[in-house]
Amino acid sequence: MNGIIQKKMNADNELKDKVNTENIVTLGQMAPYVSQKFAEYMLTKKQHIISVYPTLYLAMQAFERLAENQQVLFFGADEFVSAQILSASPELMLQRIQTFEKIYTAVEKGETLHLITHIAGITRPIMSFSEYKNMIKVLENGYEIEREAFIFDLIQLGYERVPLVEKIGDFAIRGEVIDIFSPCNLYPHRLAFFDTEVEMIFSFDVATQLTIQKVEQCRIIPVTDQGEKALYSIVDYLEKYSIIEHQAERVHSTYEHLIEDAQQFKIKQEQGAQAFFIPYEELTQKAAKLVKCNVFVGELDIKAIDLIAEKKDMSDALCKIVEEYQKDEYDILLLIGALDEKVVLAKLAEKKIAISQPLFSKDCGYNEIIGRYKTVVVDYYDLLGYKNQTQSENTVFKHLDMESKLGHIDEISPGDYIVHTKHGIGRYDGIQKISSQDIEKDFIVLSYQKDEKVYLPVDKITTLYKYVGSKEGFEPKLSKIGDKTWKKKTDKVTEHVEAFAQELFTLYMERERLPGFAFPKDGKLQYEFEAAFTYAETKDQLLAIREIKNDMEAPYIMERLLCGDVGFGKTEVAFRAAFKAMLAGKQVVLLAPTTILAKQHFENALKRFEPFGFKVGMLSRLVDKKKQEEVLFNLELGEIQLLIGTHRVLSKDIIYADLGLVLIDEEHRFGVASKEQLKRFKTEVDVLLISATPIPRTLQMAITGIREMSLLQTPPHNRYPVQTYVLEQNEHLVKDAVERELARKGQTYYLYNKVKSIENMTAKLQKLIPNAIIAYAHGQMPKKQLEDIIEAFVSRKIDVLVSTTIIENGMDIPNANTLIVHDADMLGLAQLYQLRGRVGRSQKIAYSYFMYRPHRILTEEAVKRLQTVQSFTEFGSGYHIAMRDLAIRGAGDVLGRTQSGFINDVGFDLYVELLQSAIAQQKNSKGGEIHPQNQNSSVSDIEVSLNIPGFIPSTYISDESVKIEVYQLLGKINSMEKLAKTRVELTNRFGKLPDELTYLLYVFMFKGCGRQNHVQFIRQLKNKVMIQFNKKMMDRLSKIGIQEEFRKKGLSIETKYTMGVLQLSITTMRKEITLWLYEIFTVIEIVNKNIR
Repeated sequence: MNGIIQKKMNADNELKDKVNTENIVTLGQMAPYVSQKFAEYMLTKKQHIISVYPTLYLAMQAFERLAENQQVLFFGADEFVSAQILSASPELMLQRIQTFEKIYTAVEKGETLHLITHIAGITRPIMSFSEYKNMIKVLENGYEIEREAFIFDLIQLGYERVPLVEKIGDFAIRGEVIDIFSPCNLYPHRLAFFDTEVEMIFSFDVATQLTIQKVEQCRIIPVTDQGEKALYSIVDYLEKYSIIEHQAERVHSTYEHLIEDAQQFKIKQEQGAQAFFIPYEELTQKAAKLVKCNVFVGELDIKAIDLIAEKKDMSDALCKIVEEYQKDEYDILLLIGALDEKVVLAKLAEKKIAISQPLFSKDCGYNEIIGRYKTVVVDYYDLLGYKNQTQSENTVFKHLDMESKLGHIDEISPGDYIVHTKHGIGRYDGIQKISSQDIEKDFIVLSYQKDEKVYLPVDKITTLYKYVGSKEGFEPKLSKIGDKTWKKKTDKVTEHVEAFAQELFTLYMERERLPGFAFPKDGKLQYEFEAAFTYAETKDQLLAIREIKNDMEAPYIMERLLCGDVGFGKTEVAFRAAFKAMLAGKQVVLLAPTTILAKQHFENALKRFEPFGFKVGMLSRLVDKKKQEEVLFNLELGEIQLLIGTHRVLSKDIIYADLGLVLIDEEHRFGVASKEQLKRFKTEVDVLLISATPIPRTLQMAITGIREMSLLQTPPHNRYPVQTYVLEQNEHLVKDAVERELARKGQTYYLYNKVKSIENMTAKLQKLIPNAIIAYAHGQMPKKQLEDIIEAFVSRKIDVLVSTTIIENGMDIPNANTLIVHDADMLGLAQLYQLRGRVGRSQKIAYSYFMYRPHRILTEEAVKRLQTVQSFTEFGSGYHIAMRDLAIRGAGDVLGRTQSGFINDVGFDLYVELLQSAIAQQKNSKGGEIHPQNQNSSVSDIEVSLNIPGFIPSTYISDESVKIEVYQLLGKINSMEKLAKTRVELTNRFGKLPDELTYLLYVFMFKGCGRQNHVQFIRQLKNKVMIQFNKKMMDRLSKIGIQEEFRKKGLSIETKYTMGVLQLSITTMRKEITLWLYEIFTVIEIVNKNIR
């Protein structure tokens, strides 16, 4: 150990003539805290401090620990030149721009900062500080601008013109309104113009597109860090600074690798290496002070390492560390709280180890550390592995929950398949304005077989759905106009859905009647088990745990579905339920669909349960016959409390002593025979079903009260976004990416979706990267061979797995954090999203490279998919589309595979509409409660025929996709209150409503409220409007009451009772259109008030 430290000191001595260099050694994760103490000390001297880490991951981790301090900033960059030049990470670019702005603000105020970066970040070439300042624009109310020049400037600043602002860097133009989302603002801004004058500025919400509040100014900064001359470093933005190098040797070795990377890359790109980075030596020479902060690298004996790894007796491990460093005459600075001080000091005294330095808590000042040339900083709580229960808002990247991600998923674009309730499956061809008798109206153009067209009035949009099948990329057959096939198909689906709803409801009622075991409330051991979890729980995990425990403590049989993406913490939630059951003396069985998943669950369970005295057994193909017999024997005796396995645990030779809880992971992946056996469990013991796919909200609402669900929608803390690159196939980059993953002892997926040539591709990669162990896997392999290869990859015996899309589901390998996709343009958006989700499941930075062949002419759709997957901001519409496709898969998993065919027949949205209606009928017939949304089925439609214009002028909204979105919004109006709210929203988003759109609001409202207020039709005949009501309400109508109300309101209404129905007529002569439209609403309201 002495040689290692001496080597570091010698390296430091070489710089002593140039800079004032100091050495500090830290243990574990203390480096960020020591760095911050030094920063606080230097900030008092009006010096900026720059902490430089070897890698992006270490820099991010350090920032997350210190992020609560607003003076701490982060600056990250792509870690190798080829990725940086060919396809920069959009997340990192955005973060850098936001750091520019924070530095600018701090410098203006004369504040000093602590900047956390890494070697690739500090050496990244960027625009100068003066150029950045000159690019900033500040618009205020009353500001005069030339709009075309302003739009040109926005494009020069890196902004992208889009129909709808959804993410940072977007801007949109609609008439007299410009929306823009600048990186320096929490919300996008809406600029309302009067000619060339900025009349008003508002902030608005991306999700709703509604304004939040009026603001005085809009600050617009660039969305790129590259100006005319990118020849500067981020340190050039700071006048006087000091540098702390964390893990100094690694910082310099990483820098050397960066130089090599640049030199290799310049062979293909005719540029000098220096064009890709700023020489680090120049930056350190400018620094006022250079401090080398090294992590402890001493050779502890095996016992001490085991103590730390197992988190057992930390005081013994601490003693060993102190002894090692005292041999080399290091001072020991122990950071510890007052509660543990006596215990630790007693342990040190027992070992006859004296510490000459006092013990300090973490709030000690840096002046107590600095100046000691040979000092070791040891954090006792870091050894204990205490988890941080809080998460700062000032994090590098922020996440949206799954519900937000599933927000805007009903967008319809020309060429999309649609479903019309009457005509069937067609294709949407756009919106067309048609004039009839000098009255203009918008129509939705639909194409069917033999290119037959249907022109659907926009007020009938509620009869239209976007077609989404149960499988991504499924293309339905277009229906034929006038053919009875569609009617037969919908009748068949309706019949099946009603039977399915009855089956669901019957099972639910049966479970309600059957008595179940009421588990006791949580006790001390349950609290201790949960406290031993080494990560901070998400809010969704805590809610799911509470919901499951409430079910278990109730005296009826539980069947609950737990949904959440892989890595969102489902296993821990299930383990807490299992622990609760075992504490009550019950046995638990966990079923997994594959031997690999069963083994992963088994290994995790051993770590969690055995320290508390519970025995865990496993049954699968990987367990030999003798061991299986032993497990079966102990299970029957009750000596095994938790059994984990594949469908093997469903065999007839399995006898439980007292089974109380069944956990089923990915039920949809079990065969028919296994599912039949699982049905038995669901009426005998508590069952928790676990699924890794998101569930559409419409489906959640449809089956609420029949199938209980807990949803994990937020990612764990410190889960970093996958750095995503889209670029041409590049062998140099592939080699570099794999070797970088190998260097951090990680693994790589190489997605190659061609079974015939996958062996040749594997051989080619092996030749390219000879030091890697590479194997291939595909779904056509014998099952045992495939499982053996996957098992070898899980066990880290394989470095690179070349695979088809079989890795898309069910793989949870935290050590695999690089994904390379070959021919990415051939895959669908949801596939690309889910493949990318295979990496980034640990706290390491993960990388995905989506590659396409050089010189290949990509289809417009492929280009769009690849652009979307790279810019996968969680607000982006493409992200929502991918999430919708995944959600539909989730629907198939929840409802059962038999439902997938029916979903394909009519599309998911219509299927759910029919299911909602069927479940509502079941609830109603059993005296249950109907959910309000089921009372307003859009399958039925009433006629509203008025001789008034109805369309959205292109001067108001020019983009067709936005028009369709607005028409979908109007389709939800079913009351005057909603009409008023929609009018405010549209005015808010687009400006004052034109008359043609105002009239449409009323037409949509008549349809919406008419359905639930007994209206049959509303027709305009010359100078009158006739409203006819249905027969069902006639015997409950107070005829005298309505006449009295009409008289009170001063309405002149012609009343007729024809063939048992009520007809009311309103004159339109010499009246403003909006006046008689309002009278129609008043008449409908009066009639319904007088129904007894």
